[in-house]
Amino acid sequence: MRIHTVLALLTPLVAVAACGTVTTTAARPKPSVAAPAVWRACPGGQGAECADVAVPLDWSEPDGPVIEIAVARRKAPKSEGTIVYLPGGPGQSGVETLIASKEFGGLERRYDIVSLDPRGVGASSPLTCPAGQVMALGPERLPTTDAQLRELRQATAALAKACRKATGPAFDHLDSASAAQDLDRVRQAIGADKITIYGHSYGTLPAQEYAARFGQRLRGAVLDGVMDHSLDRRTFTVSAARALEESFGQFATWCVKDKTCEVDDPVAAYRRVLAKAERGKLGKDENGRAWTPYTVTATIDAMLFTPSWPAAGMFLNTLDKGRPWRTDGDDTLPKRINHADPIVCQDYAMAYRDAAEIKADLAAAAAVAPTVRYSPNAMKAVLTCQGWPAPVRNPQRAPASKATAPLLLLQSRYDNATPVAWASNVARQLGKRAHLTVLPDWTHAMKLYNKGCQARYAAGYLSSLTLPPANPACTSTPPGVTL
Repeated sequence: MRIHTVLALLTPLVAVAACGTVTTTAARPKPSVAAPAVWRACPGGQGAECADVAVPLDWSEPDGPVIEIAVARRKAPKSEGTIVYLPGGPGQSGVETLIASKEFGGLERRYDIVSLDPRGVGASSPLTCPAGQVMALGPERLPTTDAQLRELRQATAALAKACRKATGPAFDHLDSASAAQDLDRVRQAIGADKITIYGHSYGTLPAQEYAARFGQRLRGAVLDGVMDHSLDRRTFTVSAARALEESFGQFATWCVKDKTCEVDDPVAAYRRVLAKAERGKLGKDENGRAWTPYTVTATIDAMLFTPSWPAAGMFLNTLDKGRPWRTDGDDTLPKRINHADPIVCQDYAMAYRDAAEIKADLAAAAAVAPTVRYSPNAMKAVLTCQGWPAPVRNPQRAPASKATAPLLLLQSRYDNATPVAWASNVARQLGKRAHLTVLPDWTHAMKLYNKGCQARYAAGYLSSLTLPPANPACTSTPPGVTL
C-alpha cells in the first residue's frame, strides 16, 4: 500500500515541466491594458484551452522586463461569467488541475472556469532548484542552538544561490501581492469585466490580496481553508500547534472507540514512539534516514491533514512494535525541481534572531499542544525562511476587501493545515465584508469536491452568492472511518 505523506501548506516536490522566461519587449502593454489572450489547445487537455499572459516581472516597474503567466480555461456552452480557481501549496499547478478535470462541481456547465500557475509555480517562471540540495535541507531535527541555526542559514543560503541561478530574475518577485496583480492582468487578457474567485489553502492569500486591491472587479470569492496574512511568527506557530493537537485528539478519540484502528491507546503509543525516536531506536525510514521525533510527528501531521486516520493508526502500531515502516513506489527525483516552498518567505517575515527565539516559540506551542508539542508543517515553513535571501515583498498585514459581496470563508473545524483560528481571525478583521461558515469536519480538501452539503455550499455561493449557515451540522468523515 502506498501512503503519500504530504505536508499541508507546502506542496510535495514536483519536477519542472516547463519554465517561463524573463523577456524584454519593445512594445509592452500598458499597466491598465492587457493584450487579449491567444488560446490554443492544451496538451492532453480534453477540451481545455491554454494561453500565456505577459505581466511585469516587478510590478513597481510596470514598463520593465516581463514574465509569462500560464493560464488554462474551460469554456461553458453558454457562459454566465468567469470563475477563477487559485490553487494552494504554494506549488500546486492550476493549469494542470484544470487540464486533468473536466468538471468543476457542475459549474462548468454555466461558467467559464479559468485557472493559472501563480508566478514561481509550474510553467510560470518556476522557482527551480537542485533536487538533491532541497532534499538534504529537509529538517530532521529542529535547531535549538545558535550553532545549529547558523548551520541551517548557511545551507539555506547555498540552496538559494543555486535556485537563483536556475530560476533567473523571477526569484525575488514571487509574493502573493504580485500574484494578485498578475491575476488582474489575466482578467483583462481573457476579456472578463468581473471574476468570481475560488481560492483554496495558500490560494486564499492572492484571493485576499485581489479583494483588497481589485475588489471592484470581484463579483465574489470563496476562501476554502483560510490563510491568515496578519499573523506574526509566534502566533503562526502556536495556532498551528493547537490545531494539530485538536486534530490528533479527534483521531485518538475515534481510534480508542473503533476496533479497526490498529493501536489501542494512540496517545500512549505516540509518546513511546517519540521516546524511541529520541534515543535512535526506530531504525531508518524509506530514504535511509534515522527516524527522529520531528519526522515521526511530521508523518502524523501529514496523515491527519489528508485525513488518513486508519493509516495513522497503522503507522503508530508499526513503529511502536519495532517494525520498519515502508511505502511502495519509485520516488526518484530529477536533477531539478519546482521548489515553491520559499514563496512563503516573501509573504511572511519569519526570521529568528537566535536560537532563544526558537525555544520560546516551541515552549509557547507546547503549552497549548502538550501531546504533539508543535506543528511540523508550520515549523517547516518557518525554517525554510531562515537564511533565504529573497526580500519579504509582501509582509504581514490585516486583510481588507473592496468587493461589494461578502467573501465566503469556508472552513473545517479540525483542519490542521489551515487552522480554524486563522479563518476566525480573518473574518473578525473583515467584519461585514466576510461570512464565515465553520464545518464540523476534519478535511483540508476542496469543499467543492466533497459530497453533499459542502459542495452545495461552495457551488451555491459561486453561482448565486448564496451564503450558507454559519455553523451547519453537515460533515464528511475521513475515508475508512465510521463515527
